[in-house]
Amino acid sequence: MDGLSDRLKAYKDRDIYPFHMPGHKRNPELFDGENCLALDITEIDGFDDLNHPEGVIRTLEERIAEMFGAEESHILVNGSTSGILSAVSAAVATGERVLVARNSHKSTYHGVELIGADPVYMDPEIQVKGSLCGSVSPEMIQRAIELQAQAGKPVKAVCLVSPTYEGVVSDIKEIARIAHENGGILIVDEAHGAHLGFDSYFPESAVRLDADIVIQSLHKTLPAMTQTAVIHVNGPRVDRELLKHYLQVYQSSSPSYILMSSVDACINVLEHRGRELFSVYVKMLETARNELSELNNFKLLSGEDNSFFGYDKGKLVLCIKEGKITGKALMEMLRSRFSIEAEMCGPDYVLFMTSVADRKKGFDRLVSAMRIIDAELNEVPGIKTPDYCAFGCGLRHEIALKPGEAVRVKRKPLEVDMSVGRISADYVGLYPPGIPLLVPGEVILREHMELIISYLSLGLCPRGVVVDDGGKARMMVLGE
Repeated sequence: MDGLSDRLKAYKDRDIYPFHMPGHKRNPELFDGENCLALDITEIDGFDDLNHPEGVIRTLEERIAEMFGAEESHILVNGSTSGILSAVSAAVATGERVLVARNSHKSTYHGVELIGADPVYMDPEIQVKGSLCGSVSPEMIQRAIELQAQAGKPVKAVCLVSPTYEGVVSDIKEIARIAHENGGILIVDEAHGAHLGFDSYFPESAVRLDADIVIQSLHKTLPAMTQTAVIHVNGPRVDRELLKHYLQVYQSSSPSYILMSSVDACINVLEHRGRELFSVYVKMLETARNELSELNNFKLLSGEDNSFFGYDKGKLVLCIKEGKITGKALMEMLRSRFSIEAEMCGPDYVLFMTSVADRKKGFDRLVSAMRIIDAELNEVPGIKTPDYCAFGCGLRHEIALKPGEAVRVKRKPLEVDMSVGRISADYVGLYPPGIPLLVPGEVILREHMELIISYLSLGLCPRGVVVDDGGKARMMVLGE
């Protein structure tokens, strides 16, 4: 029987290079091999308790805080999701206003839903051409806060993602100043930026730019196992005891010691070899970026776009020119012909995740493969492509019900092409990156329906949409 464990073992023996998370890249050179079963324990004497750390785990969290520049840090074994849920719950009460960047991960929306907060969405700057979100501007934050204040509804917290999945960074320091001057807490989803601040090649981390709460996934861009993350707290604005309460609510009461030991191993590597590893990594990365920038039919995202405040060059994002190939087709070609597994694809780009655990052979294989594909596409005629909307950011969004209210209403499936004017009962959006095109309680507009159909035509099926054997696409709407 081909079970999950059998499939994982078989995959382990194949020569597929991982340009995706987790950030340890299955690189055995960084860690001593151990039998995980032999390390899998519970809260026995001498091993502390994540939910009430007083010993070895508390010491580890203090080391983490010192390394990242935080006043206080906590280990997350339920991923950044648990940290984001806890942050939103601690910062905003039921019925209070929270500004949410529209390109936020769905866990932020779930936090708003669970606590019953009143969300106000902000669209990041959108590229003129392409399906990528730009930065969230301080001016946008300022205007949104002022409008809510005029309406007698003060903003209690601002939530945004920086860097984005594709590496786009916002002006965190200025946004923090604006939020604080208006009595708000700044929460930064830095899940894709745990490596920031370890080398000047990368932007500075939000932890050192006055954000109040910063959540980082160690497993995304540092050498740590899947689900490992940390949450950092700075300043006097956060009720830290309330935050700790919600960390216990959203995390397992039986945290994995294997995952916690992976966090410890990651911190050990960074403490003892961090400077050396980042130096080698940056040199390999810059060489690969220079070589990929020479391709004819692809543009390597560099952060030079006017809608970007800053950019994380650890993300290799190849944007496809002139409709020579779709993102999905390119991703599948790299997998089948060159044994390269990318992190994700959009309609017109492919994203490759890198980390300090990457090896030269991986970068060399990617560059070689892309040169071959690039040469082949020189013979392919280009086609005019639509201006893909960046995961629904920039489209109109009409809120009929709060998310927490909508998920409790009766629902039914309805054909996507008949859904205009109905109210969405589910989160709908491509995953990854996990940005909702529609949130429960929002009115489905024609532009939403058309974008969903466009995604389906490209072989990209959004979560929240089900395609049956006959090819009919349905989504959940409110109603009997």
